[in-house]
Amino acid sequence: MGSVKLDLPGLVAPTARIDDFLAEQSPPTPCIVLDLDIVRARYKALRQSLPEVQIYYAVKANPAAEIISALAECGANFDLASSGELAICRGINIPPARLSFGNTIKRESAIV
Repeated sequence: MGSVKLDLPGLVAPTARIDDFLAEQSPPTPCIVLDLDIVRARYKALRQSLPEVQIYYAVKANPAAEIISALAECGANFDLASSGELAICRGINIPPARLSFGNTIKRESAIV
């Protein structure tokens, strides 16, 4: 199983670490493998491009604790759509001031 090299504008090619991981672990497919260094670098580039903006990561996009922790270390804020996402962020000890639980449709149990 080898990695596919894509040449698309704005797409980051798999890193050697991802290639090594795939070769060593042979995870079942389909799967998503992310290099957290790339996640951090992309967040920092976005911050640099938009210095006046507070950036919120939509946890529902990928609620993996590793991704949320990496972004939290970089200073990200988080947009939450469920009490489960809130529990993930609270479990990582992200300060409440950096969390937005603004989904307009919630169960009563999520707001009581």
